[in-house]
Amino acid sequence: MVAVVLAFSLCLGCALLATHGELLARALWMPTLVVSTIATPRCPVPVVNALAASTLGQVRLATGVRNLARHDFRPTDNVRHFSVGQKVFLTFVVATKHAGTVEVTYCTAGRRIAGRLAVPAGAAGRYAEFALRLADADVGSSGAVLRWDGAVAAVVTFVVTPD
Repeated sequence: MVAVVLAFSLCLGCALLATHGELLARALWMPTLVVSTIATPRCPVPVVNALAASTLGQVRLATGVRNLARHDFRPTDNVRHFSVGQKVFLTFVVATKHAGTVEVTYCTAGRRIAGRLAVPAGAAGRYAEFALRLADADVGSSGAVLRWDGAVAAVVTFVVTPD
């Protein structure tokens, strides 16, 4: 039974990735990605958990990373205003030696997009990122919530303007 549920979840995840590939998560050379889009976003701003916040550092929104192909996910800038069609990179440094899971939820004016990646033990000091291509539905005030093992580690806000 567990194998059937696992296989179904894998197929569903692949289908969502194929149809909603605007969210890419890469980190530590072995990303795990689960993507979903929800038509009516709900965007409460959660309270950051101090212990979770200590596991992820230097959280930034950027228009690019140094070298995506070579897994150099250090941000090229630090911005809060984006335009439709741009790619938003949410970058951060893993600040713990322990394994865990990082989850992101982007909440824009018209969409809610979630991603997930597994962080192996010993990854402290490595940069990771989640990327999102902005669409017309995203115009307005937006935010992103990073979670470490389910607890809120960081919250960032940004604005999306028309092309």
